[in-house]
Amino acid sequence: MVHTSSTRTSREPSLNPVFEDFRQYALNEIASNEINGEQKGFSALVDRPVLKTDVSAFRQANELLNRGEFINYCVKLINDYHAGDSELAALLMRSMLRVGYSSTSALLHYSASGKSGGGKSDLLGSIAALLPTSRCIMFTSVTPQGLFSATQVEQGGRQVVDPLKFSGKVVIINELNDAKAWNSLKAYGEMSEFSKEIHLTTSGSSTSKELTLQGARCVLCASVNPVKDDQVRRRFIPIGIQKETDWLKAKKATLASANELAERSIENDDRTKTARAGFELLLNVKDQWHETSDEVKARIEELSLFFSSNDLSISRIKQFVTLCQVWAVEKRFERGFLGITLDDVEESLKCYKWLFEL
Repeated sequence: MVHTSSTRTSREPSLNPVFEDFRQYALNEIASNEINGEQKGFSALVDRPVLKTDVSAFRQANELLNRGEFINYCVKLINDYHAGDSELAALLMRSMLRVGYSSTSALLHYSASGKSGGGKSDLLGSIAALLPTSRCIMFTSVTPQGLFSATQVEQGGRQVVDPLKFSGKVVIINELNDAKAWNSLKAYGEMSEFSKEIHLTTSGSSTSKELTLQGARCVLCASVNPVKDDQVRRRFIPIGIQKETDWLKAKKATLASANELAERSIENDDRTKTARAGFELLLNVKDQWHETSDEVKARIEELSLFFSSNDLSISRIKQFVTLCQVWAVEKRFERGFLGITLDDVEESLKCYKWLFEL
């Protein structure tokens, strides 16, 4: 994990005055409550011009973030279109925040398996709808050739692999059931954003091609059958959709019919605009990391031993540290600083306990 500032209280000046001046400028403009000022402030925070028509969505998202209510807001929105899986939806949305900053910490990738029609693709599709389009790429029924072709760009009149094609993006793959496709996915699912490992994949008529991908990314996959390849399993955290009870079946049925009759979809829901604005703010991590306190380090070390004693791999222990990071990334608006706290560690532990039945 890379930190770039020394320990300080939540409101102390940063060691980077240029950054603090920029941040304070943006916050002052937003606090002006004038449309032009808010427009300038939000534009500065997300590195693009924010239209006046979008300011209200950014204002609401910013208020939710400052109250620590944004992820719950998104979960409630998803629940109006997808029944169940609230805890899982919250975990995946927080995990996606890893694409918003560069670090030596492990990347977070997930694979959901279960029977066809169980709701895996529906959940991932609902999450994708809440992300800015510039941050999300969605595939369906991919092949090794398709995975390879998606990494290519035109250069000098020919197609070449762009190692950073998916940097800063969430990659969602529905219905990945081809063993060869799983094998090709290893390059996508590397745990280090700086990895230079070369993977062989197929292109065209089964021709082997070299593939190396870099940059912070998060890969979410859905498949009927669980992953069998050990190397893929090491990279991807396994997740399951909520068990379908009679109550859940009834909830899904009534929800589907009600939305169809009202011609509602998550894509055209007014709240989705606020969700996208919030994720755009969250994924542009400009804050300086605080040095992790000795108390937090000791707790993480204690839990690492606990995980090891419960047969979790080193990969899972590394990913736990990243999970603590993304909690901190979400909470930085509410706290006024970016750094892992004991609360982040304990919340991440709750997730690991139900993920791995500890």
